[in-house]
Amino acid sequence: LVLIEDFGDVTFTRALQSGGMMDGVGQDGLYLRAVDQLIGLHHFCDAGAVADCGLVTYGPDNFRRMLTSFKTDYLPLIIPDAQKRDAAMVDFDRLLDDVLPLCWRVGDAIIHRDYHVDNLMLVENGDGGDDCGIIDFQDAAIAPRPYDMASLLRDVRHDISPDLESRMKQFYLAAFPNLDHSDFETAYIANSMVRNFRILGRFGWLAIKAGKTRYFDFIPRCWDLILRGAVDGLPALHHWVETHIPYDARKAPNISPSPTHSNKKAPQ
Repeated sequence: LVLIEDFGDVTFTRALQSGGMMDGVGQDGLYLRAVDQLIGLHHFCDAGAVADCGLVTYGPDNFRRMLTSFKTDYLPLIIPDAQKRDAAMVDFDRLLDDVLPLCWRVGDAIIHRDYHVDNLMLVENGDGGDDCGIIDFQDAAIAPRPYDMASLLRDVRHDISPDLESRMKQFYLAAFPNLDHSDFETAYIANSMVRNFRILGRFGWLAIKAGKTRYFDFIPRCWDLILRGAVDGLPALHHWVETHIPYDARKAPNISPSPTHSNKKAPQ
């Protein structure tokens, strides 16, 4: 099956960089379109529709494997002492035992897996307006419902205000009145944790294996996103970070790695 449609060349990223000058759509309008697209997708692909769709279905073990690189490639960069690092890893595994099931607090949905503004296009519709087009959906899966919302609204490369983040979550929840708001928020924070720990693992892998440290500028924001809402929403997560990752360790590691050639694929 081949899906072919010309979406043009206006990504949401370009539109955001234009400050609303491109096609007259500002930040709020772009994120509203992106969330509205998720609403439509989740309404269309309900639990019955996705049951036999042939997509991979994620469970806690899948997420645990996704975070292996955080332990093996990133933690050594910020906890050089082997004994302290081992203790952090043991407690991290216990944290995952408790937190990963919470990702499914409001059930499954079809997810894109990298639903952020670089993969969204501003596409003209037949009514003279603009819609949200989605590209690079080859990794789509059945996974926790809030995962793509966390990917979009807590994107390490594209900062949005807490007010806009809150309004977009409320907009989504208004479309699904049967969802418990508290359960959704817990699952949202847990999925944000998974995504941003996974990103840190990838940054570590790129530094160690390919000598690429240009992504290190995003590391402090990764930690900010991991911890956002965790004090009340996921206190176990907040406790693990406060116990094992001192504030200075949440900055970019001070290393000058020499790339080691590896045939292993970068962690996804």
